[in-house]
Amino acid sequence: MKFVMLLLVLTLGFGFAQNQAAPDFTMYDTAGKIVKRSSFLGKPVIVTFWATWCEVCAVEMPLLSKRFAKLKNKLVFLAVSRDGSQAAKEVIDFVKPQKWTFSHVLVNPPQGATNADTIDAVTKRYGIYGQPWSFFIDAKGNTRALRGGISSEAEFKTDLAKIGVKY
Repeated sequence: MKFVMLLLVLTLGFGFAQNQAAPDFTMYDTAGKIVKRSSFLGKPVIVTFWATWCEVCAVEMPLLSKRFAKLKNKLVFLAVSRDGSQAAKEVIDFVKPQKWTFSHVLVNPPQGATNADTIDAVTKRYGIYGQPWSFFIDAKGNTRALRGGISSEAEFKTDLAKIGVKY
């Protein structure tokens, strides 16, 4: 498993470094509400990039949902779908039966919308090319930890501590 994770990191890569301001973005959630990452300044935030067709995400997302259920009052969790631009309805249909506890599941804007970023623009800002990737952002808006793939309990706890959250 460690070899697979190393291979995933090396082949998919990312171009965003820790300890710098996390890029801002504006996206729609599955309820049709506009969500801006910077509107959560003052609260720690986890931004996770995932996709409905990603096998690793299928394992990670329910695990993250269970972990977040214990932390709801301590941070904001934004699950950003990397599914294609025409896939918002499919993502909504996929997410509904999951009963995930995340603050927001974010999708591409409706066609023709100019008031939100596309997933391509957001992933480019974050410099990622694969999924899942999680960015742990402190209350001041700085990325303090990055995690590709599925994190162990100990890794998750360590990353949370870096953004001031006790697990």
